[in-house]
Amino acid sequence: MSRGVQGVNLNTGQHFDEEIVELEQIVGTEIEWELGEAIPRIRHALKLRRGGRDDEHASRAGRLASMQSVEIDVDTSSATVVDLTEIVERFCRDKGDGLVNVFVPHATAGLALMETGSGSEADLVDALGRLFPRDGRYRHAHGSAGHGADHVLPAIISPSLVLPVLGGRVALGTWQSVVLVDLNADNPRRRVRLSFVRAHDGD
Repeated sequence: MSRGVQGVNLNTGQHFDEEIVELEQIVGTEIEWELGEAIPRIRHALKLRRGGRDDEHASRAGRLASMQSVEIDVDTSSATVVDLTEIVERFCRDKGDGLVNVFVPHATAGLALMETGSGSEADLVDALGRLFPRDGRYRHAHGSAGHGADHVLPAIISPSLVLPVLGGRVALGTWQSVVLVDLNADNPRRRVRLSFVRAHDGD
């Protein structure tokens, strides 16, 4: 039972006895605050209960949500696997600590981390060719022969990557490179979005 803290909600002009009861159900105990102390605590608790944030939480969330983002064009007409590492590193340079997201907004392309320059790109293309034969088996059948395979690719090779950035440098392993993988001969013009979120420096 509520102890019936009586008063008027200054925002609505209505009695807030029902809000007291609701708050008691949240905390599982009876409320014994004095009236003057109860009003701001009740409003804060109910705001959080209903999905709101007080000014401090909103300010902190705003700082955490600070993001820089650019979009670049990539031509894949001459290569199925395109190395984006230098582009990503240049974007992150001098940005401090944080996370970089690399994203391709396409239904037939993906991103991967792999070694490049040692034949692995051709090995990947051969492996994908065995996994996704270019024939008429696919229900998604528009476009060139076997184009349905292109639409399955992003389920295997994700269209996005998130990488740590330390002191403005992408923290890749010694032999890791960021590559765009695109088997779709029907659309060689691709867009890649790079987004950087800076690490929170403290209060």
